[in-house]
Amino acid sequence: MGGTVRGGLALVTGNESREWLYVALTRGTDDNTAVAITHDGVKDKDGATVAIRPREADPQPGTRPDPELARRECLDLERAGLPPEPTEEPDDEVRDPVAVLADCLDREDAELAASDYRQRALSNADHRAVLHARWADLAGRAGRDRYHQLVTDALPEEYRLDDLGPKATWLWRDLRAAEMAGLDPAEVARAAVNANTLADARSIAGVLHKRLSLIVKPLVPLPQKPWTDRPRQYGDPEIADYEAKLRQAMDARADRLGQHAVQTSPAWAVQALGPVPDDPMTRLDWQQRATRIATYRELYGVGDDREVIGEEPTGNAPGMRAAWHDAFAAITRTDGVDVRELPDCSLEHMRASYQAETGWAPPHVGKQLRDVRLGAATMRLKAIRAEEEARIAKDQAVAARHTGIAATAWALEAQYREWETLLGGVMEDRGLWDKLTERRPPPRRPGRPRTTPPLPSPQDPAHGVRRTAGAGRAAGAAGLAV
Repeated sequence: MGGTVRGGLALVTGNESREWLYVALTRGTDDNTAVAITHDGVKDKDGATVAIRPREADPQPGTRPDPELARRECLDLERAGLPPEPTEEPDDEVRDPVAVLADCLDREDAELAASDYRQRALSNADHRAVLHARWADLAGRAGRDRYHQLVTDALPEEYRLDDLGPKATWLWRDLRAAEMAGLDPAEVARAAVNANTLADARSIAGVLHKRLSLIVKPLVPLPQKPWTDRPRQYGDPEIADYEAKLRQAMDARADRLGQHAVQTSPAWAVQALGPVPDDPMTRLDWQQRATRIATYRELYGVGDDREVIGEEPTGNAPGMRAAWHDAFAAITRTDGVDVRELPDCSLEHMRASYQAETGWAPPHVGKQLRDVRLGAATMRLKAIRAEEEARIAKDQAVAARHTGIAATAWALEAQYREWETLLGGVMEDRGLWDKLTERRPPPRRPGRPRTTPPLPSPQDPAHGVRRTAGAGRAAGAAGLAV
């Protein structure tokens, strides 16, 4: 690739980059020729394949469905009297060689320029994942020490240990989940200790974790407070000051994420919250909700625009689960809905109201419709078979009997088709009701680019971002070290 020759010959498959193509077509001093593979398979006169286009590797993880499943689905459609699914025909069209070279021109594999690299580095200087990793290390140590002291105070004197063993990790996780749900971790620890005797317990932490899991599992985290309102106690004043600056920087980054979402209208924000409103007060509410969603996405690496926040995390990560519920409340606008404090009579009334609201919905007759279609197809096949039996029968009595069976089958098939029409109308009404009652994402704003520009750095005034006190603290905390 780095030498110069008299004649250059480049084999192009269409998967190369523009930089590779430029080098490959400029190595020859007298002649440069490109051979483009324009067909998946080229066969000679004997039918043998003489050239095959290289296929790209499939990076999709997981297993592939068994081919037998497709055949089973085809049989089910046939039995239900439905037409088979259309099959995709392989694309055997011979492409133009220029089109293959154009594919290479669409791929760019060059490194970033110095200015672009500087802009990206400045944008990620106060990235939430970086700041949160530093804060979590300090807060995790302080939290473990505090939880250990609470459990030690709740335990009887004879069961107090300096080291509760490896299972203490799960115990601290349960106490943190209870605290995020609004409970007092000290009272929760005392309740777990006093629930039963600890005699003959091989692991104090394991027993307490088992008891706490029954309390913590049904709990839902409360709305998250700003990071500046989550102080920790540290013995070293320098560490306490550094931790406070980290929390200020994370709040400043969250505000910048919301402002960036308002300016760029990324696809995930439009899908979750709709277009940016024109009214100032409504736009401010939109920005605050986008801030909570963008915070979760950046902190936990959600980069797919089609999945706004993904599925709910498990209880093994209380912090991530609390942040997910905070983002989910911003999407569904359920910030003030909390039924945990309501009495049982109110919950029963809400359940009865839900049944009354859904009582007018058309019935779901999908199973009956499937049975009717299956019966119609069965009667049709039975009628055809009986007619053929009557045609080839040599005995007049046998032919008459098959003719009667065919007539009965045709009549039943017609009746099944009438029921199919009736039930099909009911299912159409049910589908319309589902569409009217579901929450659909808003349409995409036309004219918006699919790629979102990078978040401008607070240290770069060329982007027109107003430098606030929070942004200055974020830039200063980003350069700190433990």
